[in-house]
Amino acid sequence: MRYLVFFIFFCSCLNAFTFSINSGKHSGNPYYIIHLQDDKEMICDERNSEENKIYSCKVFTKLNQNLKNQDLPFAKISFHPLDDGFVVIIEPKITSRIFNANNRLFDSQNSKANKSNRSKHFTININKQLNELDTSYINGIEFPIKYPNLLRPSVGALDLNKEPITYNENGDMGIYLLIKRNYERQNYKEVIFESQKAMKSHPDSIFLGEFLLYQIRSMDKLIKEETQYQAIQKMNSNIIELAKVWMRFNGSDRNYPEILYINMMANLSSDLFDDAEYILDILMTEHSNDTWTNRAIIGYADHLVSRGKLNDAMRFYEDVLYSSNDVDVASEASFKLVKIYLSQQRFSEAAQYIDKVVVANPKYIINDKGYSMEVADELRVNNLFDTAAKIYKVVFDDSHLHDGYYEISLRRLGTTLVRGVEPVSSYEYLQKYKQEFPDNEFSSEIEYALDRLFFDMPDMSSDEKHAHYNKLLDKYQGQELAKIALIAEVKLSFDEKRYNDILNLNSLIVDLNQSDITDMMNTSALNLANRYNQNLDCLDVVGLVDKYEIENQIVDKFKLFNCYYRTKRYTQAYNLANENINDPNLNNRVVWLNNLTKINYKLSQFIAAIDSSFKAVELASKVPYSDPSEAIIYRFYSLLKLDRFDEATLALRAVEDNKGIDIMLIEAYDAAMIYANDKGNKLAKNYSKKVLDLQTKLNIDTFSPEANFIYIDNLVADSELLEAKNMVLDLLNRNLKPQNRARALHTIAQIEISQNNPKAATPYINECLNIAQDSQWKALCNEQKRLVDGI
Repeated sequence: MRYLVFFIFFCSCLNAFTFSINSGKHSGNPYYIIHLQDDKEMICDERNSEENKIYSCKVFTKLNQNLKNQDLPFAKISFHPLDDGFVVIIEPKITSRIFNANNRLFDSQNSKANKSNRSKHFTININKQLNELDTSYINGIEFPIKYPNLLRPSVGALDLNKEPITYNENGDMGIYLLIKRNYERQNYKEVIFESQKAMKSHPDSIFLGEFLLYQIRSMDKLIKEETQYQAIQKMNSNIIELAKVWMRFNGSDRNYPEILYINMMANLSSDLFDDAEYILDILMTEHSNDTWTNRAIIGYADHLVSRGKLNDAMRFYEDVLYSSNDVDVASEASFKLVKIYLSQQRFSEAAQYIDKVVVANPKYIINDKGYSMEVADELRVNNLFDTAAKIYKVVFDDSHLHDGYYEISLRRLGTTLVRGVEPVSSYEYLQKYKQEFPDNEFSSEIEYALDRLFFDMPDMSSDEKHAHYNKLLDKYQGQELAKIALIAEVKLSFDEKRYNDILNLNSLIVDLNQSDITDMMNTSALNLANRYNQNLDCLDVVGLVDKYEIENQIVDKFKLFNCYYRTKRYTQAYNLANENINDPNLNNRVVWLNNLTKINYKLSQFIAAIDSSFKAVELASKVPYSDPSEAIIYRFYSLLKLDRFDEATLALRAVEDNKGIDIMLIEAYDAAMIYANDKGNKLAKNYSKKVLDLQTKLNIDTFSPEANFIYIDNLVADSELLEAKNMVLDLLNRNLKPQNRARALHTIAQIEISQNNPKAATPYINECLNIAQDSQWKALCNEQKRLVDGI
C-alpha cells in the first residue's frame, strides 16, 4: 500500500527571507523538500561534486546570527555572510533536484520549463528515489512509466464518472499479457499456440503485431533446441513467412531490426544466402547502430567460418568488436575471434582478446560456462596459463559447491595458476580445494604440491611462513620436506632475530647435523643470552649459559657475575671471579677482587674474603678512580662472622667517607648495630645513631623502628631521658605496627615511671592495653598498670 507522511521539519524566517525544510515518507522511503523564499530575487546555482550535487544560493538580505550551520542526516547546510547579503550552501547526501518554484504548473504542463537561476522561490527535492528523472528505457514491451520532463501524468481515457476505462481480462489485452508472461517464463510452445489462437480470435486487435512478434521470437528460441533437420527447415520456413508479414505492417516498430535479424538467420539456416545478405545489407545501411545489426553481422560471420572463409569472418568480428556499444555483443565477437586464433595456433592474439572480455565484461564468460571452459582448456593446453586462469576464475566465482563447474574450475584454476605468474593465488585456491574436496583422487597430489609450492611463493607474510613451516615440521616428520621446512624456518627466524623460536627447535637442529644451521642456533643462544644479561633477566641468561656452554662468549662478564650471584649460583660466580682477577685492565681487576671478596663471604670462606679484600685495597691504592669499598664492606661482614668486632669497626671507618656507597654503608651500620646490641656493647648506641642519620639523609625508613628502639634503649641506659622521650614521641606520631606501638608506649611509660610520674605514664599504659593484638610488650604494659595502680 502506498502512503504519504508529511510534517514540518525545520523553519527559519529572517525578515522577508524564509528558509524551511519539510520531510515525509512515500511508500516507506523518506524525502525532504527545502524551500528558499524571499521578497527579492535570489540567485541559485548548482554544481556536481564527486558524489552528489551542491547548491549555492545568494540572498540579498543581511544574515541573522540565529541562522546556524546544520549537519543533518540528509544534507549539510551552511551560511556565509557577504557585504550585500549572504550565501547559503546546501550539500545533499543523496540524490536531489532544484526547481524554480515561480513556474506555475497550471500555466504549463512542464515543471522544468523555467530554467532561470533567478527567482523569489526555489525548492530542492532530496530523495534517493528520484529515478523518474532517468531517461533510459528498457527494451521490450514492458517498461516503467517515465516522466523525463516531469510532465503531469495521464491515466488515459476516463468514463463519464471520471474513472479510468478498464478492460476485460478475457479480451485481447488479457491474452496479450498472458502471451507476454509465458514468453518471459520461457513457455515458447505455449506462446506460439496462444498467439496463433489470438490472431484468429482477434483479427482486428491493436495487439496483432505483438501476437506475431512473440510468435516469431518463440520460434527463434525453439529452433536453437531442435536437432531434426526437417523440423528445423520447417520452422525456418515459418519464421521467414511470418517475418515478412510482420515487417509489412510494422516498418516503424522499434523491434524491426530484431525481426530482420531473426529473418536473416532463418535464411542462412535454409541456405538462402542471397536473401540473407540482402537483409544484412538493410540492417547495416538503415540500422547501423542497432545491437541486432551487430548480432546479425556475427551470425553472418559464423556462416563464413562454416564455409572456411576465416579471414572474411574475422573482419566482420573485428568490426563488431570495435563498433558495438553493447558489451555483450562485443564480447561475443571477441570470443569468436579467439576460437579462430586458437585454430590457427596464434595463441598470443587469442589471449589478448580473452583479456579484453575478462576486463570489460567478465559476466559474459558465465553466460555459456561450457564454451568458456573449452576455450580455457585449449589455452591451457597451449601454455597460455595466465589467460586460461582468468577464465577459470570467472567461472569459479559464479559457481557454487554443488553445481557442475565448481570442482573442476577450482581445481583447474589452482593447478593453472601454479604454472603462471600468480603463485599466491594458486596456493589459496589449492588450499581451498583441499579443504572442500579432501577425499577424491586428486587430494594427495594437490596437498603435496600445495605444501611444496609454498617455498617458492612471493609476498607471503612472515607469520604465514612461520605457521606453514611449523605445520610441515609436524606433518612430514623425518621426511625431506620437513628438513627443508626446518632450514627455512631457522633462516627466516634468524633474519628476523626471533632467536627463541630457533632455540625451541634445538632437538631437530641437532638431529639435522648441518653446520650452518647449528651455528645459527648457537649464535641465537649467544645473542639472546647477551640481551638477557644486559636486561638482568638472570634466570634466562643463566639457563642459556648452562645449556649452550657460552659463558666465555658473554660480553658483559660483570653482569653475568651479578646474575650468578642473584640466582645463588655461588660456585659459578666464584669461578668467574677467580678467572678474571688477573684482568689486564687494573680497574676491572679491582672490581673482580671486590666480587671475589663478596662471593667468598657467601661461600663462608671468611678468611679468603678478608685476604682478597686486602688485595683489592692494595691494588686500588695504585689505580686512580678505582673503588675497593665493596671488598672492605664484605671484609667487615667476614670479621663479624669471625667475632673480630674491633677489626670490623676499623674496616667500617675505612669506608665511612666514601661517596656513593650509602646503601652498602647503612646496611653495614645496621649489621654492626645489631651485633653490638646483641653483645651488650655500648657501640650499639653509636651505630644506631649512624643508621638513623644516614637513613634520614637517604629519605628512607627501612631500618626503623628497630634502629630507633635500640638508640632509645641506649639513651635510657645513659640516663638521657629527655632525648629518649622525644624519640619515643616522634615514633608514636608514625604509623607503627601494633606490637611496635605497644613497645613504644611501654618505653615512654617506663620513662615516666622512672621519673616518678605515674599519672603521666597512665595514658600511655591504657593505650597500650587497648591495642587489640597481644604481644610481649602489651603484657609488660599490664605489669606497669599494676605497678602504677599500687602507687
